[in-house]
Amino acid sequence: LKQRRRRCSTISVGNGEMLRLAKRSTVISSRFPCIVRPLTSMNQQTSTTKRMHADVLIVGTGPVGCTFAHELHRLSQKKNKNLKILMIDAGAQLSPRPGEHLKNAFVYQRDYNAFTGLISSHLVDLSIPTDDSPVITLDPSAFSIDLTKKKYKGFVRNNQNPEQNPFKNVDGAAAAYNVGGMAVHWTCAIPRQNPAVEQSNLINQREWNKLYDKAEKLLKLDKNGEVFKDSIRNMLVTHEIKQRFPRRKVRELPLAVQKNEGDPTQVIWSGSDTVLGDTLCRIAEENQIQGQTNEAFRILVSSLLFVSQLFD
Repeated sequence: LKQRRRRCSTISVGNGEMLRLAKRSTVISSRFPCIVRPLTSMNQQTSTTKRMHADVLIVGTGPVGCTFAHELHRLSQKKNKNLKILMIDAGAQLSPRPGEHLKNAFVYQRDYNAFTGLISSHLVDLSIPTDDSPVITLDPSAFSIDLTKKKYKGFVRNNQNPEQNPFKNVDGAAAAYNVGGMAVHWTCAIPRQNPAVEQSNLINQREWNKLYDKAEKLLKLDKNGEVFKDSIRNMLVTHEIKQRFPRRKVRELPLAVQKNEGDPTQVIWSGSDTVLGDTLCRIAEENQIQGQTNEAFRILVSSLLFVSQLFD
C-alpha cells in the first residue's frame, strides 16, 4: 500500500493532506480505481469483483474524516462540480443513519447509566504490552522462559504489541472500529481550552477562535445551555456546586446536543452524522437501500466489503 500510495500524490486519508486540498478550494480531478470483493466469510471470497471510482478517498469515518467529506462536498456544490467522495472504515455501521450517536436510542434516553456498558463493549485497547506470565495449565517441561527476553519474550500475543514497554503504557488508551468512530458514544462535551493552561501556541488566538466557531457550528453546540436548563438533575448539581464554591462562577458545560422537536422529553446528541450533514447522510441512507447507486457520496465498511486493492 505504501508503494502504491507514492504513485499518487493526491490520496487523502483524513489528515492534513485533505485539509490542505480543502483549503485550496479546488476539486480533485484524479480518479482512484478501487476493486471491491464482497466476502462470504473471513477466509472465503466470492469471484464477484466490482471496480469503483472516486475523486476523493477518505479512510476513516470519524468526526475528522466527516469534516473533510462535508467541506469537500460543500466546495464542490459551490463550484457546481460533480465530486465523487468515497469513505471506507474498518468497522460496521451501527445505526441506519451513518455515524449517529448511539445514545439517541430510546432505551438510553430513559436511562443514561445503561449506556456505560455499551461504550465498554465497543472500545478496543491500544498498544497493550504482551503478557509474560506462563500459562499455568501447561506442564512446566513444555516451556522455558528467557528472563533477559533475548530468546523468548513470553506467551500471549493476541492483539498485543510485543514492542510496547509495559512501564510506559497508557492503560486507558482505546479506540472504536465502526462507522462514526468514537463519536458514536462520546460525551459531547466541547469546552474551549484555556489559552493560558491547555491551548497550543502553534496558531494565534484569532485563528483559534475562528476554528472553534467553525467546529461548534458543525457539531451543533448548545450555546446557552438551553437543552438541560429545566432538568432537575442539572439544577440540583448546579445548586450544590454554587453552595460549595460561592466565589467561583458556575456555568453550563458546553454540549453538542439539540432538543428533539418531535419529542420534548428526548434530546439529539451530536455524532459524526451531525458533521456530515443531512445531505450526505441522506445520500448514504439511500445507497444502503438502493445498492450504492449514487456515486456522489458512498461509505464502505469492512463488515460487508473487502477492499483488496486501492490502485491499479
